[in-house]
Amino acid sequence: AEIPLEEESQGIREAVRILPGLLKTAGGGVALIDDVEHCIHELVLKTIFEKCLAEAPGQIIAATHSTVLLEEASPRNVFMVDDGRIVPITSIERTQKNHNNRTRYFKGVFGALPDPAPVDLIGLARSDSNKNII
Repeated sequence: AEIPLEEESQGIREAVRILPGLLKTAGGGVALIDDVEHCIHELVLKTIFEKCLAEAPGQIIAATHSTVLLEEASPRNVFMVDDGRIVPITSIERTQKNHNNRTRYFKGVFGALPDPAPVDLIGLARSDSNKNII
């Protein structure tokens, strides 16, 4: 039985959302995809990109918070945004094909790491501006 798209999971709907852009790359075009990982399981995303990078002659420009794509993309195709600057990771430190760029990212080699500053959630919830929350 066929399932209507609106009844599919959010991940399936998101995969369908990015499909037109990815199809452009098959014809040599450019796909611009913001928040490419939104609701798409990282294994599905990794598989999609493996196929596109291996077979499509076009180009994918994707903004993402996911680091899983660092394992798939060639270092010459990866750029980070750090303090408002767009930086190719190949200019940061010698990068070789056998490097695990996802691990290197988490070690801070490329910068662009968020600052996980501690947040006082209880204090925030008890503040005057949030009295209706608890």
